[in-house]
Amino acid sequence: MKPFSILALWFAVVGVSAADQLSQTRQLIDRWVETERLIAQEKVEAEQDIAMLQSTRDLLQQRIEAVRAEIDHLESAQDVSGEQRVELREAQAQQQEMSDALVEALASYELQLKNRYSALPSPLQERLRAQFRQLPNDPAHTRATAGERLQTVLSILEEVARFNETITVAHEIRTRSDGTRIQADTVYWGLAFALSASVANDEAYLGRPQANGPWQFEPLEGRAAAHAFELVRMADGSNGDVHYVSFPVPVPIPEKSEGQP
Repeated sequence: MKPFSILALWFAVVGVSAADQLSQTRQLIDRWVETERLIAQEKVEAEQDIAMLQSTRDLLQQRIEAVRAEIDHLESAQDVSGEQRVELREAQAQQQEMSDALVEALASYELQLKNRYSALPSPLQERLRAQFRQLPNDPAHTRATAGERLQTVLSILEEVARFNETITVAHEIRTRSDGTRIQADTVYWGLAFALSASVANDEAYLGRPQANGPWQFEPLEGRAAAHAFELVRMADGSNGDVHYVSFPVPVPIPEKSEGQP
């Protein structure tokens, strides 16, 4: 399995007639612009989630350390007044409140990650297998500290973000519709789509993510299959001649909400 920059490969969507060229070109440009917007939006949202969690971790750690220092100071004082005892109890209650809030938020993140595991591409599942095993089965009864759990959640999100920014080549076992299995090389364009070619170069597939389940790989035929073979072999290094390859990838255009121009 070897990731490399998404700039290493380029492809274009082609195949339009002369009569419809202008209209088709405009549609392709619109799709490209919309796709770039969606990719940028997903990247920004993922980076914001990671930054928010990291900031929350740092702020909570600083606050907890300050509260602990205050508690230690009050507990070590030989002559503790009634007012100081009240301050001590308030500091302890504040620390517990922050800890409870963090644990509650972590339980929600951990559940969401578990529910999305099956929708990740298989190479990413393999990379994250150890981290997902660290997620508690029962958040209410776990020996892991809140800090350890937060670090696990952050490491998973960061690895997903890295995968989404690269092209990854993986050697996989693909299962046909009849249940038989073949060896295949698969090229993942981040979390967008994948092309897979059998080692024997006699079968090709287009893979796309599903909302709630494993990636779906549909067989390709004719020219699309030939171009898929070419792209995969170029990506895995079998074909040292790097060049442009056209490949028709279906790009869904989201429905516009009411009132949206």
